[in-house]
Amino acid sequence: MATNPFPTPFVGPTVQLAYANTPSQPAPGSLADDGIMDVQTAINLTTLGVFGTLVTNDPSVVQGWKYATGALTDGVLGILVRTSAIESRRDNAPPSYDKGVPANVVKFGRVWTTPEVAVNKHDAVYVRTVANGALNQLGSLRNDNDGGNAQLVSGAKWMDTCIETGQSRIELNQIGA
Repeated sequence: MATNPFPTPFVGPTVQLAYANTPSQPAPGSLADDGIMDVQTAINLTTLGVFGTLVTNDPSVVQGWKYATGALTDGVLGILVRTSAIESRRDNAPPSYDKGVPANVVKFGRVWTTPEVAVNKHDAVYVRTVANGALNQLGSLRNDNDGGNAQLVSGAKWMDTCIETGQSRIELNQIGA
């Protein structure tokens, strides 16, 4: 009798999506959790939706989002995630959805993203709300307030230690809308 080559119970392969021609790293905005996720679809009418960035509610649009500027007064919505159901841009823009396209947003769970700076496991998560030189992507994530240019995201933490431009998971927990 042949032996079973698969472990018991069989665990399926982990999906690794290529990003920047580095197939060893998951793409920003990829789901990184096999547990409970809270995902909703929302739309932005004004700018690109960059994968793995954090967005807030847009009260002017039903089920809409925008990048935060200043305090997170409109409420954190979550992190934009990739999905094969929605076509992403294929030009020189960062991996993103075009403006006006519905996008999936994770409110609870874990998502891969690219931090602006090196981060350590369990660091607090801050979101860029003011451009600062080359750090100009609103919604980008880091582990400090960058002199007041980023705001603390309550209920979120870094799950991995990584270098700048590396990939790390963010855990969103009890994010309010």
